[in-house]
Amino acid sequence: VDIVYAAFDDMLSVAVAGNTCADLANVFARRFDEAGIQYRPWMGYGMGLGLPGQSWCEPNGIRRADDTVLEPNMPLHHVPNFWVDELDGWALIASETFRITDDGPPELLANFERSLFRK
Repeated sequence: VDIVYAAFDDMLSVAVAGNTCADLANVFARRFDEAGIQYRPWMGYGMGLGLPGQSWCEPNGIRRADDTVLEPNMPLHHVPNFWVDELDGWALIASETFRITDDGPPELLANFERSLFRK
């Protein structure tokens, strides 16, 4: 959980206009790579009214292969997910939605404490 929160803060530091979705994904994944934790390549998606495409994570996504350039007012939903089959289906899912601003850090679109909830 601590790695997820630290990686999210790292990612927010590069979530600025002019960078790419891949920049976000690479910065977020760096802490997991360093810890030897395998992480899937998809970490979130663009959102908003009138998004084209059939897939719910199109047209852009927070993934290492997406070179979509971040522009002001782009909203993104970052949803890192971890499933561990060896632990009877244990999962960790975090979620943050943010908007790219004209200049400076992104705007978080929710005001909730980052906490671990167990179900």
